Amino acid sequence: MRKLSLLILLLTGSVYGQSKTITVCKGFLGHIYVLPGGLIPPNAGGWDIDSIKDGVLFFFDNHGAPSIIFKDASGQMLNPEESGGTVQYIPGASSDHRLVLVNYAGRGTIELYLFDLDDEGEGTVLFYTIKSNNLISSSRLLVGKCAGG
Repeated sequence: MRKLSLLILLLTGSVYGQSKTITVCKGFLGHIYVLPGGLIPPNAGGWDIDSIKDGVLFFFDNHGAPSIIFKDASGQMLNPEESGGTVQYIPGASSDHRLVLVNYAGRGTIELYLFDLDDEGEGTVLFYTIKSNNLISSSRLLVGKCAGG
C-alpha cells in the first residue's frame, strides 16, 4: 500500500508532490438506491448492493486543502479537480473526523467523504454520492477500509 501511495505522489506531479498523504482506502462495500429514468427502466429502480472492490482512494492534505485521487478498477486515475470538481473540507466536523465535499458543478453530482482515522491514517471512510443527470439518478453509501499513507 505504501509503495502504491508513493507511486501516486510521483505520478501526480508538483501539486501533490507538496502534499501529505493522509491515507489510502479500498474495499468499498455498501448500498445504492436508483430512481427510474434515463438508463433505468420504469419499475426497475430501488435498492441494491453496491461495491467498488478494486478501486483505491488516495486522500491528501495540501497545506490545509484536501485532495482526492481515485484509481478505478481499470487502473485509470480520476482527479475530481481535473474533472471540473471542487474539493473542500466541511467545517464543523468532529475533531476526530475529516469531512470532505466534492462538488461537480454542472454535472449533477456531489460526493461526501467522512474519514475516521487514527494518527497513522488507519481507519474507515464513509463515501456518499448523490447524482442526478440524464443517465442515472442515484444515492450511494459505501464503506472502505483505510491504511496509513
